[in-house]
Amino acid sequence: MMLQAGLAVLLRKLGAGDDVTIGGPIAGRTDQALTNLIGFFVNSWVLRVDTSGNPTFADVLQQVRAKALAAYENQDAPFERLVEVLNPRRSTAYHPLFQVAFALQNNPVPAVELPGIEIEFLTVSTGAAKFDLFINLVDLPPAAGKPQAMPASIEYAADLFNRDTIERFAGYYLRLLHTVTTDPYRRIEVIDVLDPAECVQMLTRSNTTAATGPAGLAGATVPGLFAEQVARSPSAPALTFLGTTLTYRELDQAADQLAWRLAGHGIGRGDVVALLLQRSAEAVIAVAAVLKTGAAYLPIDPALPDARITLMIDDAMPVAALTTTGLRPRLSGHQLPLIAVDDPTLRCSPSYPLDHPRPDDIAYIIYTSGTTGTPKGVAISHHNITQLLTAPTAFTPAAGQTLTHCHSYGFDVSVWEIWSALLHGARLLVVPETITGSPTELHRLLTTEHVNVVIQTPSAFSALLRAAEVPQHQPSPRLQLDAVIFGGEACPPALVDRCRTTGQLLINQYGPSETTMYVAHASLRPGAGVVPIGSPVPGAALFVLDAGLRPVPVGVAGELYVAGAGVGYGYVRRGGLTASRFVACPFGAAAGTRMYRTGDVVRWGADGQLQFLGRADEQVKIRGYRIEPAEIEAVLTGHPRVAQAVVVAHTPALEPTADDAAEKQLLAYVVLDRETTLTRDEQRESQLIEQWRGVYDNLHSAFFDAGMLPAALSDNFAGWNSSYTEAPIPPDEMRDWRSATVRRITGLDPKRVLEIGVGSGLLLGQLAPQCLEYWGTDICESTIKALGVAAAGQPWGDRVRLHAQPADSAKGLPHSHFDVVILNSVIQYFPSVAYLLDVLTTALQLLTPGGALFIGDVRNLSLLQAFITGVVCADTTSTHASPAALRERIRHEILAEQELLLAPEFFAAVPQHLSDIAAVDIQLKHMTAVNELSNYRYDVILRKAPTPIHCLAELPTQPWQHYQSLDKLAHYLHTQQPDQLRITGIPHGGIWPDITMAHTLTHTHDPTALHQRRPTIPTTTVLPHQCHQLAQHLGYTTTLTYSPTPGLIDLIYTRTPTPPTPR
Repeated sequence: MMLQAGLAVLLRKLGAGDDVTIGGPIAGRTDQALTNLIGFFVNSWVLRVDTSGNPTFADVLQQVRAKALAAYENQDAPFERLVEVLNPRRSTAYHPLFQVAFALQNNPVPAVELPGIEIEFLTVSTGAAKFDLFINLVDLPPAAGKPQAMPASIEYAADLFNRDTIERFAGYYLRLLHTVTTDPYRRIEVIDVLDPAECVQMLTRSNTTAATGPAGLAGATVPGLFAEQVARSPSAPALTFLGTTLTYRELDQAADQLAWRLAGHGIGRGDVVALLLQRSAEAVIAVAAVLKTGAAYLPIDPALPDARITLMIDDAMPVAALTTTGLRPRLSGHQLPLIAVDDPTLRCSPSYPLDHPRPDDIAYIIYTSGTTGTPKGVAISHHNITQLLTAPTAFTPAAGQTLTHCHSYGFDVSVWEIWSALLHGARLLVVPETITGSPTELHRLLTTEHVNVVIQTPSAFSALLRAAEVPQHQPSPRLQLDAVIFGGEACPPALVDRCRTTGQLLINQYGPSETTMYVAHASLRPGAGVVPIGSPVPGAALFVLDAGLRPVPVGVAGELYVAGAGVGYGYVRRGGLTASRFVACPFGAAAGTRMYRTGDVVRWGADGQLQFLGRADEQVKIRGYRIEPAEIEAVLTGHPRVAQAVVVAHTPALEPTADDAAEKQLLAYVVLDRETTLTRDEQRESQLIEQWRGVYDNLHSAFFDAGMLPAALSDNFAGWNSSYTEAPIPPDEMRDWRSATVRRITGLDPKRVLEIGVGSGLLLGQLAPQCLEYWGTDICESTIKALGVAAAGQPWGDRVRLHAQPADSAKGLPHSHFDVVILNSVIQYFPSVAYLLDVLTTALQLLTPGGALFIGDVRNLSLLQAFITGVVCADTTSTHASPAALRERIRHEILAEQELLLAPEFFAAVPQHLSDIAAVDIQLKHMTAVNELSNYRYDVILRKAPTPIHCLAELPTQPWQHYQSLDKLAHYLHTQQPDQLRITGIPHGGIWPDITMAHTLTHTHDPTALHQRRPTIPTTTVLPHQCHQLAQHLGYTTTLTYSPTPGLIDLIYTRTPTPPTPR
């Protein structure tokens, strides 16, 4: 048990997690009668050890002992039965339940003696590993009264481990056992498995220049180094933007002019100046000018919302702001001196001396995301910048090269872009924001300007490569890049392989904003597999540590800590957070300095390169931006209608591409607060109701003013336009729609009817002649007046009573009076679910016991994506659109939807809120026409108690796969003649093409997959009216409702009491 507990703790320390499972053989000879019986009774057993909570080794040993003794008591239970009960995910690649096995051979070794023969027991290898790892020990009997050492062997899967790894593993095991036998009450987090020599080796691994002294120029500042470069190459091109190029001298002079202007406002060392600027030459000049004054700059992206800008300004407390005339209003609410960099009167004489910065002065403050919903500002010094940019790294720009500046000033990659170029005599090409958003335009600019070096996120560079591969009307030159530098997010190996034939230098850079741009770099080779984040840059110390801040062995995951010249000051006005993330470094030459806890989980490879594995917290990177999902969750839960929220990074399951990272998305899952969701917002409701009132007042008044009062009760289909073509839906299809609605309501045997939202009288004219009373309400007073005039001229006009009032009002309506209440094609205009529930509550009060509430033309929320996909793909302007463009348009259309859509499940749950409802009947539209009304809308009938209930779950049920066609179904009904039959999972032929297209768009990048905009309808699909026709022919009635899976429907056939009329 001691050995098993030690193995469990070792596996925990080597990254197996807190829940460790170890398997092994057990003799299975619990009965005395089996002692001398030859046979194989060995069984397998599983030891599950919980190592969470940092227990002592004695605690783990006690847990192992208790579980082992309990297992021994039940060792006869077949292992196969355990697997069957637990039903784990099975694979031919590994053993179920456990992949690490341990065996202690403690049976006495039999003495075999033969005359003249010396016999020795030998272990024979089978050449195949039964488990990922199998530790086998032999407990030898004492010799000469003293215990013997235990011979041991380790069998391992060669696909997972090599011999060196296993030899280190054995050493760790022995060292751990020695430690815990000496001190069993030591907590497992503080148990060292490395020996002192290996510990020293890990601490100095790839850190030979770390934190021991300046890696680059000591005592330098950014303006000082820039001045030296200006002196070396005053006439060389320094900066290009929109076709205009400034030399180094011109750039320096422009920065001086602005710096003197800032100095005139009293700005100098220790101050902060906000920069609200889009990427431009003026922005680069502004950065240089602020640094020349000795102040620090605070970059603010104009794309940020006003609330975030306010937070940054209030937190960083800048003394002034540089912006443009067009962006000045964004800062009008702040008490800051505003200086417009595009002001033509900006030129200033050098009457104010510049307070040049010192190396330890703060150069910039960049805000990153925060777990509490509040971003935090990272303060970086001149020393941090210059130590990196003057040190020998994997790539240093050369004079005459052209580098791009493509990133926001709020992203610290921009610091590298600007100063790696301007401190080494290269030309900086400032890429306008309108171009960075278009890979095609960016590719054209890079080739036109003969760019040599780009730094891009992998997703952005992959998009650039795709743009280069798209055929153009005129062939464009190929990119002639000397170096491509990746940063900001994990780089997929497929992207590196894609650059196999281009020949440029590929470099991966890694580093959090808190440690100044990057602290590790790696030269990448196509075909090498895993893309490392590399080895430390000069002046950086990288430590991979466990939870107890102890170095972990090679190949073992740990959290990355960074020490050295790049570690920034911390977070502005966040003392507690700074103390928790910037901690004292206890190691080597860096001891006594600070190291930054990155939160990144990494491991050292055998080649001395760091490999990125993930995050220790929930932080994610998308397109290079560091995002804290908790920050978004905090904002979401701040909404009064949201009870809980979870934000996750999601990568759709698309075809393998070189840019998998490009499609990563943030998804938010919210749980609505039940109380506030069902609470009405009367102000918002009033606005929406007035909006719809205005729409229909204009629509109906135009019809009535045209002198068409008689038609108002028959064919007023004004406003019923196709979402696909925007043309009016054909009148024959509209009559089909109305006839289906009238048939369904007539089936309720209406005598006293109330129609809420009577509109232009499309149903009134059909139903009122059959009723004793017909009451109608509508919010449009002019419509009610005109409809009253039209009804008065009819023989049944005296049965009609019309009121102008909102849907939730019962004013003037008798309670418990109506046997049918109608809400047809009206609830989609209701402002909220809470409003709808109040309307339903009022309607139920107006119904007689056993009455029916008919809700017609409900738009199906579950099919919204399919519907919008069909509409977008039917638009001729989308014929040549890419999958990404179509997805974005569909997403936009879904977000722009203003009507109230409800999933069928909503009505199934309504009785939980309205106890008067005894039964819910949800059915598809019964129409012959195939259009959006028949495909994407449904009817609901709510029955008020008391009402007989017929449960469909008790009907004989068969899946559609048994038939696959209506002909086979007709044969079954004709030959078997069941009284009732329910068939589930029938593909709805009207919506299946849209479902298929939506699925294709979600799962493909390939434009060729979308050439056929309307997919072929498979023969297994069925249209609802075909089901009705079959039923009528064979003497059945039909009910069609939805299956749980969108796009599928369920069919219920019930034999009619009398046979059909012979034909």
